[in-house]
Amino acid sequence: MRMHLVCYRLDVPGGMERALAGLVPHLADHCDIELTVLRGRISPALAAHFSEDRFSIVLVELRPWRLRQSVEVGRSVDVEMVVGLWAGLLWLPLWFRSSAPRILWEHSLVPTRLTFDRRLNRLRWLLWRMYRRPQVIVTVSRAAHDYARSELHRRFGSRIPELRVIPNAMPEPEIRDRPAEEGGDAMVRLLAMHRLTPLKNTALAIRTLAFLPPNYEL
Repeated sequence: MRMHLVCYRLDVPGGMERALAGLVPHLADHCDIELTVLRGRISPALAAHFSEDRFSIVLVELRPWRLRQSVEVGRSVDVEMVVGLWAGLLWLPLWFRSSAPRILWEHSLVPTRLTFDRRLNRLRWLLWRMYRRPQVIVTVSRAAHDYARSELHRRFGSRIPELRVIPNAMPEPEIRDRPAEEGGDAMVRLLAMHRLTPLKNTALAIRTLAFLPPNYEL
């Protein structure tokens, strides 16, 4: 099977970029991968995951002739997957020219993203039309799944894509269980690692502390 993946950027090692870096090498074990990066640079921290001897990479830098080259790739693949909001918005006009089944892999479509990201807020009408184009939308959280489903139903009725929740894969050492400490009353700390911006909605995490047991702290 041949798969064409389209992502907006890999020049910063953010959450979505790291998730893609973990996914693509595993996909390459099972199918032929064509990867198009719309902002044509790859972070040195991620470069080892994207070895061109395992799959082909097109670094576009948003040049029209490179986009056309990627469209030609998309016409001859079995499935096309677009990663994230910005890749979807930029790739939307070209989806009309591709006959391959389409998957949108979304990481952060929640109400705060549209509220505090002014660029997306201005493109809200186009964003929801983009969300209607794929056959399947994969979200990494139940919150993003439920929000996308409710908004698509409200705008388009029952004719919407299939939605599925597939959490991001984590390396096994990061998710191994740790034995409980003796006594069961040790302090539990919740660590939040992100930018302190309204978009990340840290205020919601702080408000939920009121519902946690006394031995939890943020």
